[in-house]
Amino acid sequence: MIDWKIVGASVTGFSHVAEGQPCQDYLVASCVGQGWLVGIVSDGAGSASRGADGSRAICEGLLRHLVDYLVEFEQAHRERPVDELEMRQALIEGIECTRACLENDPTAGSLSDFHATVIGVVAGPHGGFLFHIGDGAGCATNANSFSPTIMSQAENGDYANETFFFTQVDWQDHLRLTRFDKECDLIVLMSDGVSPFALGPGGREPYAPFLKPLSEYFKTNSREQGVRALAATLEKDDIRPITGDDKTLLWALRVLLDG
Repeated sequence: MIDWKIVGASVTGFSHVAEGQPCQDYLVASCVGQGWLVGIVSDGAGSASRGADGSRAICEGLLRHLVDYLVEFEQAHRERPVDELEMRQALIEGIECTRACLENDPTAGSLSDFHATVIGVVAGPHGGFLFHIGDGAGCATNANSFSPTIMSQAENGDYANETFFFTQVDWQDHLRLTRFDKECDLIVLMSDGVSPFALGPGGREPYAPFLKPLSEYFKTNSREQGVRALAATLEKDDIRPITGDDKTLLWALRVLLDG
């Protein structure tokens, strides 16, 4: 029987603490049915008046939709993997539903008040997909060798600090799916506050000296211990010169259970 061990944490960036601002990152993860994982990380835009609400809304709304989708899919198709067209359609429906809820919020001026990026995963017994709008990064790899590594890299705009959000009119043009196979049993998702020290040059692969020791610790300790260790790592003073942004990392390992 397949399950997933999940460790995740969001911490407020040093600059946000100094300015008295809340953390605008958010993360969710859930195991579904016979070995499925849904994980989502979102980073609310600092320029948006309700970016933190946007990141929470897309994580929680899309998680609910994908969990319901996978339950129905598993009942109908049993062992068959989800194909890319089906996955894209499920994501579009879930994101559109979240956008509609936010558009109907009487306390908001416009959808742009909720600007936020999205990086997520749907993984099952046969592999799965990373999905992505904007910056941050995701990788699917082998927990023992860190190879092969399938990356979903940041997509930025033409100007410094410009990226894309699920709340923009053309968001579907920036929804990217990246397939990975069942050899990848380790998933790591991160907001752009983590990317500078968790990825190698150019963001093309995980930075093993950072991620491997964390991964080994998470494997051999409880989830609660892992969350505490991860939060402490993301708040280390050595990171202060690298980034003052909010930082979120979600780690998920596919495991086989007895029976």
